[in-house]
Amino acid sequence: MAKKINSSMLNGLNTRFTKGHVSWLKGKKGTHLSTPTEFKKHNLSGMAARRYKAVGRTTIRCKNNKYYRWIKISDEGPLSKRWMSYARFCWLGCGKPIPANVRVIHKDGNTLNDHLSNLVLMSHQDHIKHLNKLNLNIAAIGRNRSLESRKEKAQVHKVAKETRLAREKYTWEIIWECTSCANEMEKAKKPNRCIKCGSCSIIKSRRARPQRKAI
Repeated sequence: MAKKINSSMLNGLNTRFTKGHVSWLKGKKGTHLSTPTEFKKHNLSGMAARRYKAVGRTTIRCKNNKYYRWIKISDEGPLSKRWMSYARFCWLGCGKPIPANVRVIHKDGNTLNDHLSNLVLMSHQDHIKHLNKLNLNIAAIGRNRSLESRKEKAQVHKVAKETRLAREKYTWEIIWECTSCANEMEKAKKPNRCIKCGSCSIIKSRRARPQRKAI
């Protein structure tokens, strides 16, 4: 019987769970079986402790080539919910609600000026119009920068091509140069001494020679 149920066991034991089996963990949710060795909540060590920032700490982050101030509001939940834009935090701190599909915008375009007098609620369309008035259209800035980067890359490729064509006009040959008298010796193997001054300080060097045109 056991062999038919568990083909790998021949000792007569049926180790499968039967219908209606009750787990030994039922009703024991939250039981601490190894309290001395388990991780404690909010107990940080190592790199996590060094990088930890307390609630209320502010930081500056870069987004779309602009700098914004953020503030930590909680230690619970996912990382994206623990931080909030400081401009949004100031607006909500004054008891003013923020409707859906509306943003907190800086009037003068200075994203680090989070004073309440510089904040206003705008929709996405109104925000784009406001940026166009301030000549701070992000899309236009991105297009101009991409155009400049393409021009720089084209210039780099042009210089590299000119350098490669210039090198093709010459052949490089190995020579031996004396560091004492700068005498150049054309030999297959490294000489023991300089022919001119007798010095032993000889290094390997290269010399460019123009290629001869085929007749």
